[in-house]
Amino acid sequence: MVTNVKVGSFVKNTGGVTNEKNTITGLGFTPKGIKFETSQNTADTTFQTTCVMSMGYSDGTNHRSIYTSAKHALTTTETYRYQNNTKAIMIRASNGSLKAEGTVAFSAGQFEITWTTADTTANIINYIVFGGDDLTIEVGTTTEPTSNGSNHHAMQGDSDFLMMASMQNATENSLKGNSAFAEGMCTASNEGAATMWSDDAVTTTEAMRWLSSSHCLGIINTGDTFTGKASFSSFDGTGVNLTWTDTDGAARKIYYMAIKGGEWEVGLGTGKITTIGDVTVSTSFKPAAVMMISCGHPTNDAIQTQARFSSGFSDGTNHRGVWAGDKDAVTTTACQKYISDGHAIIWAEESTPALQSTLDDVTFNSTPEMILHYDVVDSSARLFIWAILKENSFTPRMMTF
Repeated sequence: MVTNVKVGSFVKNTGGVTNEKNTITGLGFTPKGIKFETSQNTADTTFQTTCVMSMGYSDGTNHRSIYTSAKHALTTTETYRYQNNTKAIMIRASNGSLKAEGTVAFSAGQFEITWTTADTTANIINYIVFGGDDLTIEVGTTTEPTSNGSNHHAMQGDSDFLMMASMQNATENSLKGNSAFAEGMCTASNEGAATMWSDDAVTTTEAMRWLSSSHCLGIINTGDTFTGKASFSSFDGTGVNLTWTDTDGAARKIYYMAIKGGEWEVGLGTGKITTIGDVTVSTSFKPAAVMMISCGHPTNDAIQTQARFSSGFSDGTNHRGVWAGDKDAVTTTACQKYISDGHAIIWAEESTPALQSTLDDVTFNSTPEMILHYDVVDSSARLFIWAILKENSFTPRMMTF
C-alpha cells in the first residue's frame, strides 16, 4: 500500500498578472488531491481585522472553493459568502469582491496554481496534498435533499473517507449576504462536523457556532436554527448514503472530496487545559497526517454563541492552522483572523484579540498514538474533530521459485 501526504504553505504571487503561477515543488510524489485553506492573512502568527475563511478542494481536474467574511468595526454588520464550482482557491475582499482565484494542476513532485484572476496582495495559503498508488480521489458537487430522511449522493463509489463543505448556498458563483462556513468528514465508522454563522445587515451581531461528533455536516441559519444536518449511513458502489434532518427545502450545494484507498480514522479530541504540555490520543494505527476542525467550544452538538472556526493540518513535521472569529451580541463588530506556520489548531478571542489555546505540534508513533503538544492553554476543554491517514505499511512476503 502506497499513500503519500504532505503539509505546507506558500505566499500567493503578487505580480497581479492574469494567469501568473505559483509552482510548489519538492513534494516527492505526484499529487492526486489537495485541500487549501487560508484566512487571507498577509503576516504569520499575527491577528488581522476582518473574519475571513476560504477553503478549496481539487483533484487536478475538478476544482471547488468556498469563502466567507465578516467586516470589522461596523455598527451595521456586513457579512458575505460565496461558493465557486470552477476554482480551487479564491481570495476576496472584506466586501466580497473578487481579488484572486485559480485552478491547480498536478505533475511529478509538484502542483501549480494558475491565477486566472490575480492581484498584488501577498496572502498566505496552507495546504495538505495527497498522493500514492493506493488513493483514488474525486472532487465534485452534491445537493442537500429538500426533505428529511435517507438520501443517496452520487459520487465516486466505494470511498473510504469523505470531506464535505458548504456555505448554505443553493446558487453557486454568486455573492450572498450572511456569513456561513461548514465543514465535515467521515469514515464508515465515525464522523464529525463544525460550522459558524453570522447575520448580515443587523445592528446587534448574531454570531453562532456548532460542533458535532455525530454528524458529518451541519448548516446554521438566521435565528440560530439548522437548515440541514447530515449523519453518515454508508458508502456504496455509486456514492454515499446520508441521513438528513432539519432540512428546509432549499437544495443547497455541497462540495466534497471523496477518497478511495488508504486507512482512515475520525475521532473527537479535547484540548488540554490549565498547564502547557502534551496530550496523548490513542489511534488504531500510526498516522501519516492529521486534519482537524473546531469551533472552539467545549460543548458537543449544541449551537453556541460566537462565530469561530479553526482548521489545520500536520504531517508530523509541518503544522499549519487558520482561525477566524466574529463576536456575538455587540453593537460594533469585532472580527479577526489568524494564520500560523507552526500551529495545527488555534483557538482565540476576537474582541481583545488574544490566543486562548493553541495546539503547537503533533508527533506520531507506532504505539499507535498521536502526541499533541499545547504551548498556550486556558481553563476551557475545547473540542475538535480529527481525521488521520495511516502511514505507509509494507508486509514482507515469502517468494517461491
